[in-house]
Amino acid sequence: MTTHLSDSKVQRDIEKEILAELEENHPNWQRVDLLALPAAKELAKKVKPDAVWKDENGIIIIAECYVRIGKLKPGHRRKIATDILKLISLTDELGEENSMHLLLLVPEELGTQLEGNDWLSLVIKKRIELVKVHLNDEQHLILQDAVKRQAAGQAHS
Repeated sequence: MTTHLSDSKVQRDIEKEILAELEENHPNWQRVDLLALPAAKELAKKVKPDAVWKDENGIIIIAECYVRIGKLKPGHRRKIATDILKLISLTDELGEENSMHLLLLVPEELGTQLEGNDWLSLVIKKRIELVKVHLNDEQHLILQDAVKRQAAGQAHS
C-alpha cells in the first residue's frame, strides 16, 4: 500500500524520538495512563495527549509535540492551537486534584515563531512551557523532504 503524499508519518516518528529523548533526560518521570489518574473524567477519555508522566513529587506532566520546519501557516497555527486546547482542557479536568505542568515541544525554528505578541503566543506564554527542541541533521533532512512531499500532495488534492 502506498502512502499519500501528504501523509505525516515522518513527523509522528520524529515526535516519538523527541518524546523518548525527553523521557530519557528525566529518569524520575514515570509514564502514566491518563485514565488511571483518580481525577480522570469524561474529557480524559477523549483527549489523547502525546505523552503523560508523573514526577517524583506527584506533578503530572502532559506534553504535546508538534514537528514541522519552515514558516508557520494558518493551518499549522490552528493545529498548535488545538494541541494547546487539549492541554488546557485537561488542566481544567485534572487540575483541582493534581499539580500539573504542561509542555509544548517544537523545533527551535518554530519556537521563535511562537514567542510574539499574537494571541496564540500569549496563551502559550501564560499557560504552557514552550520547549524548543534541536533537530539533528538527519531529522532536519527527513523533515525537509517530507514537507516538500506534503506540499505537493496538498496541491494535488
